[in-house]
Amino acid sequence: MPQPEAALSGVGQAGVQSVGAVQLLWQGPTQLKAGDTIALQLVMQADRPVVSVPLAIGFDPRLLQVADVREGAFLRQGGAATTFSYRIDPGKQVLLTATRSGAGGATSPDTLATLTFRCLGGRHLASRIDHHRPDRFGWIDDQCHRAGSTRPDH
Repeated sequence: MPQPEAALSGVGQAGVQSVGAVQLLWQGPTQLKAGDTIALQLVMQADRPVVSVPLAIGFDPRLLQVADVREGAFLRQGGAATTFSYRIDPGKQVLLTATRSGAGGATSPDTLATLTFRCLGGRHLASRIDHHRPDRFGWIDDQCHRAGSTRPDH
């Protein structure tokens, strides 16, 4: 798996989630403030060949606006043709499906998708992105204006 680059402030490897023979992790900035635009790469690696990936990625629409979703190179390994589609659900998730055509599947670590978000901010002066759940991009820790709040998924 790619390792974080310690020299880059606010950029690094997120938590890794292992699902069977598949690992997912977020790479990108870990700090943001109102008005920032950030691109986050969802990196995938598998022990067995992967030919299709359906994924729902949650985010808080009060804090983030999806600006762009782009296919990465993971399923295109070896020059394979792919199909990639996504839909932004106003109920706070990005639904994406990536499929590889032809024989074999992808295994080597590479970017599955890059999601670009705008921080809406409002009263949120700064936030920290918690990447520890690749299937749920998103809980934004808005403790800057809610000191002492707890994560809703705990």
